[in-house]
Amino acid sequence: MLTHRSPANSIAIPDRLVFKPSLIRGTALDEATVVSYQQGWTANQEAMSNDWALLKIDSNLGDQTRYGHMGWRSLNFSNPDTLSAVKEKIKLGGYSGDFPTDRLTEFGIAGDTAGVDVSCSILEASQGMLFHDCDTNPGASGSAIFAQFDDDNYYILGLHAGGFPLNQTIRLPDGVATDIVNRDVEVSQWATQATAMQR
Repeated sequence: MLTHRSPANSIAIPDRLVFKPSLIRGTALDEATVVSYQQGWTANQEAMSNDWALLKIDSNLGDQTRYGHMGWRSLNFSNPDTLSAVKEKIKLGGYSGDFPTDRLTEFGIAGDTAGVDVSCSILEASQGMLFHDCDTNPGASGSAIFAQFDDDNYYILGLHAGGFPLNQTIRLPDGVATDIVNRDVEVSQWATQATAMQR
């Protein structure tokens, strides 16, 4: 990524964003440049369900045999049967800052290689948000949560947006006690924009 510096005490502003699929140990075989983006937040609309961004790249890497791509599906997570059907079948893949761990140094340092939680659940849905128990840490924001469907394909169900502090401690389905739950932006909040960007 190329950057230029603003005045002292300010952050570096990127001139170019680069997408590197299958990044392992900080290295990728291919890359594509981001050419445009869409985001949910506006000056007057900072609801949690608008905490998403989509990037369009200059190369159709998903058509290459090496990578492929996933579509997306919007499900009715307010239906208890839907929550039950995906229980412990949700996956989240991303670049959490705590992976690779010290035991897995052959995959590089933390944040250099994608990790995946393969058996998490959607706990609740509300106002365009999904609350889930996938294992995340800083760096995972923007990661897709996805599941395999009856047609044997995987579909994105939402985009991880961060942790949400609770006013109480709850016990997750795996027995872990926490006062933070993960939040995810449902497909319905960004599908129209994603479809338009494919053109």
